[in-house]
Amino acid sequence: MKRQIPLLIVIILGFIFVIHTFVPHKISQDFFDWYQDWIKAMSPFAVFLGIMSLLMVHGTKIARRATNWQFSIVTLSALVFTAFAGFMWGTQEGTPYMWLFAHVQMPMSSTMFSLLAFYIASAAYKAFRAR
Repeated sequence: MKRQIPLLIVIILGFIFVIHTFVPHKISQDFFDWYQDWIKAMSPFAVFLGIMSLLMVHGTKIARRATNWQFSIVTLSALVFTAFAGFMWGTQEGTPYMWLFAHVQMPMSSTMFSLLAFYIASAAYKAFRAR
């Protein structure tokens, strides 16, 4: 039940937004506007939860000197520096925050997606080969 309900919510919302994209109607536009307002209200809580989770996980690693705890220091330092850059200089083009986004975040994102594609392709190859 813990897994089916969130999955059902995601599937239903996915279909609703696909319908909204291909069949623009006042009802779907009203729902989309309501959903956007709701997301704007809820996103600060999600960000706070994510930051707290990051601090708890990596703070525990640093305190216990777990394996590769030095990378946790790098992770928390990057979090603090990125937040500082965003709050100090804003998110306009040419600011340190946008430089970090363009030259650090985007390449890491591309790397993760390419690794994911390779992993899926290799898993599919192994699955078909096992037959």
